[in-house]
Amino acid sequence: MAFLALSGIPLMCLKSWRYQPTLMGTKARAFSGFPYSSVRKTLMTYSAETAPLKLADAALLRALINGDGDSWSFDSSTVSSRGLLATVTGTAAVEAGSAKFGTGQLKMQPGAAVSWATGLGAEWTVAYWAKLTTASAWTHYIHRPGRFIARNGVLNAATPNSGFIVASDGTYAAFTGGAVKLQAPSGFPNNPSNVPLQVDDLVALPYVIPDVWVAPWYASTAAFGPLPHHRATGDGLHKPARVLGTAKDGDAVELWEGSTRVVAESFAFELMEVPA
Repeated sequence: MAFLALSGIPLMCLKSWRYQPTLMGTKARAFSGFPYSSVRKTLMTYSAETAPLKLADAALLRALINGDGDSWSFDSSTVSSRGLLATVTGTAAVEAGSAKFGTGQLKMQPGAAVSWATGLGAEWTVAYWAKLTTASAWTHYIHRPGRFIARNGVLNAATPNSGFIVASDGTYAAFTGGAVKLQAPSGFPNNPSNVPLQVDDLVALPYVIPDVWVAPWYASTAAFGPLPHHRATGDGLHKPARVLGTAKDGDAVELWEGSTRVVAESFAFELMEVPA
């Protein structure tokens, strides 16, 4: 197991890892001098600093730690973790049971479409679990601009148009108006039996994840998010926890890669445990 992972993504090269307990209540002395406690529980704040990272890699890690993006559990509604409302064409609704994670999933009848005004620009990642109701297993899809789809943790596993999102051009490099749109296939060849599509754990990130995140994301055993919160796991934690991350100040350093000088950054961050 990794020392620390956020929503299944391992964070490497950490230093100065610290445990900071926060008491939910107070400990003090009464007028008599007798010590008393009103503490109900203790929550942890984990803090650390990264090793020097290339600026592009540091920017990605900052975005991950800060919880940038939206996620959808579909446990009870089609509203995103940040409050984005859905626009529905055709018949699509949250349905209890048969979910990949949690208690519900989005069920879309053939030809139905659901979209959210995520405002994604040129840099984006959209991932989700999906299956037709006739399929026995869920499949994980990760879409990135101008790339083949990563499917079930395998890079370049399928052409961009073989998933269930709709983009504004044939290369799937951009979304119309920045809105993420899911489309349930209808008829031959993608849905010859014309059955509903099920979707769970939809995630829309305003950055392009690196290839090395693909396999651990698929291998994770729980949902991603709910953003901006993460599910923190790893050997460096007392127990798995839901956390809110903050990437803080960084320092610039210069590194050499062979004969090339590279500007890098090392930055501090903290993860605040969320009450259960």
